[in-house]
Amino acid sequence: MSLLDVRDLHMHYATQGDPVRAVDGISFQLEKGQALGIVGESGSGKTSLSLALMRLLPSNATGYRGQVVLEGEDIVALRDEEFRRLVRWRKMSMVFQGAMNSLNPVLKVGHQVAEPFLEENKGQKGKKNLRKEAKERVLELFDLVRLPREAVDRYPHELSGGMKQRVMIAMSLVLDPSLVILDEPTSALDVSIQAQMMNLLKDLKRDLGISFIFITHDIALASDICDRIAVMYAGEIVEIGNAEDMLLRPQHPYTQKLLNSIPRLESNEAPQFIPGAPPDLTDPPTGCRFHPRCPFAFERCDRESPPVFTIQMGTNEEGLMTRCWLLDKEKR
Repeated sequence: MSLLDVRDLHMHYATQGDPVRAVDGISFQLEKGQALGIVGESGSGKTSLSLALMRLLPSNATGYRGQVVLEGEDIVALRDEEFRRLVRWRKMSMVFQGAMNSLNPVLKVGHQVAEPFLEENKGQKGKKNLRKEAKERVLELFDLVRLPREAVDRYPHELSGGMKQRVMIAMSLVLDPSLVILDEPTSALDVSIQAQMMNLLKDLKRDLGISFIFITHDIALASDICDRIAVMYAGEIVEIGNAEDMLLRPQHPYTQKLLNSIPRLESNEAPQFIPGAPPDLTDPPTGCRFHPRCPFAFERCDRESPPVFTIQMGTNEEGLMTRCWLLDKEKR
């Protein structure tokens, strides 16, 4: 049984006109101990997907439906209080985009990391014993994420960007969740600190057996940690599969364009840009949503939304699952 099984998940944003279809029928599976990369351009729905999974719905969220089966339980069916008490932080946690600015500037970081632990265990132990245990847990986590122990008594402004990001990762682990969602966790870091952060995440994945959903616009960065990669475009997953197959044998034109946009050290070819712009999700194109920008589009792409085609790749039984009419073996 998969750790996470997402089935036909929708989450739109209400506007004065038509709703924004930010998450529009997403389905995927994640095994225990695996990392899944969610990649795509800005505005493709990656962060909205993470918010839908965490049930952190903004006030204008509408049309929230589908199934999110975590460890065998459909957590979409839970009431908000049950989800907060049983799932959020305990089974599934999140490191938010711009996490370095998410820390309270007037509280010491050790207290902020301990807060979910204190809230979870209040009333179960004496106040003094609980605080002692919470501090021990925070120190254990700081060791785990390679932060100096004395940092527990520092304020956020006393820490570097990389240290603040490690604090946020420690906070996401405080209740031992089986799944952590990372939304652009390295976007505000310089290259050397970014590499250190990726090495830390790989060590946590290996040593703790944690599953990650790693959200990024950089498909090359996702390849460094992810076992599988899903490519999002206009609120949909257009291709998903084993990371090696996605990087070496992509079938969807959009995935191919993303890979061609990456600079390569051992190539004389210049990176290629993707023409056009992502569509307006209040009124997405008919048929395949990528067809207005696709160099291979033909008449059917405009008329009908493509189903998922499964392409076998060598010995990989799963293959690539791709939404593209070019893979239809029947007559166009």
